[in-house]
Amino acid sequence: MVTMAHGGDGGGSIRIPASCCGVFGLKPTRGRNPMGPYVGEGWHGIVVEHALIRSVRDSAALLDPTQGADVGAPYVPRRPSGPYREEVGRDPPGGCGSRSPPDRSWAAECTRTAWRAVLRALPSETLMRKLLDQLAIEGFEYAAFTPIANLTGQPAMSVPLYWNGEGLPIGCHFFGRFGEEATLLRLASQLEAAQPWEARRPPVA
Repeated sequence: MVTMAHGGDGGGSIRIPASCCGVFGLKPTRGRNPMGPYVGEGWHGIVVEHALIRSVRDSAALLDPTQGADVGAPYVPRRPSGPYREEVGRDPPGGCGSRSPPDRSWAAECTRTAWRAVLRALPSETLMRKLLDQLAIEGFEYAAFTPIANLTGQPAMSVPLYWNGEGLPIGCHFFGRFGEEATLLRLASQLEAAQPWEARRPPVA
């Protein structure tokens, strides 16, 4: 319908609809696109903003004017006492894959504070907790891997490479190193050239 559609990604809300709609969806690195002037960061840095776009070229062209002058500037100083999520997406000594996660649930750590205020405002905390638990289970069954990039701050993208027997799009999910959108965009550009998707449309609208 449009060349570019704004998206905010706090757990996959750029990449998941991109996959469902057969378009390209890039979640930038944490801090790449500023969220000011009214908000310093969304959900403690978990939410980032960009767009759902038909072509890789247009996604890169939009990122050029919207990105901040210093990628991840609020996160450059390493704070030993800071949340683990701010460090795990970077490249620690020995490589990113060499660090073991802490003995606690990432999902619980990152969502507990945000939802506590919501739950206090509702008349039935028990009922709302059950509802949220069910929504979380259903959500993670459908998209188990997209929130990881939000927690670590790494860039990630959904590339519409495949279509099922009913003609519906299936996106492939890719992660990049912290600050390496350029690597993902180069890969996506090569995949787009090898298997173009821009002219394809699902049979239903």
